[in-house]
Amino acid sequence: MYSLTYKVTTSTCDSEGKLKLYSALQMMQDCSEMWIDNEQD
Repeated sequence: MYSLTYKVTTSTCDSEGKLKLYSALQMMQDCSEMWIDNEQD
């Protein structure tokens, strides 16, 4: 299992303190890139 340590900053949240959709998608992209890189090794 893979894990990603990511700090949620105010720029990734909306005015209600909820995670913005773009920020969530970016986190998923980062995880998928780590998975792909690890599979190629």
